[in-house]
Amino acid sequence: MLKCLNLGKAADVITKFVAFGGLISIPGSLGSSIEDFAISKAVGNLNLKKSRKWASSTTENRKLLPLGWLFNVLYCVAKWFYVTLYYYFFPFSCIIIPTIKLAYFEK
Repeated sequence: MLKCLNLGKAADVITKFVAFGGLISIPGSLGSSIEDFAISKAVGNLNLKKSRKWASSTTENRKLLPLGWLFNVLYCVAKWFYVTLYYYFFPFSCIIIPTIKLAYFEK
């Protein structure tokens, strides 16, 4: 990324990103082409699920927290605050408030 900052033309940047994408895809294509690869046999099928409730529901002897529902509500409120207010509206307001100040209140 830092090397692309020194390039002067957009075509050069695109060429570098395409070349980088090609280099990144080489290990994946080589690993899937080897049928007798010992690591893929040892690992087997992998399931990827990105859910916070999925990880806790798979354990058989999970311990429930007292007032766990309260922590779940607090987590959901904090996540809502971060996603809506902090992540979206805060950067937008940092851009728009100085613009409004300059446009309407400065002469």
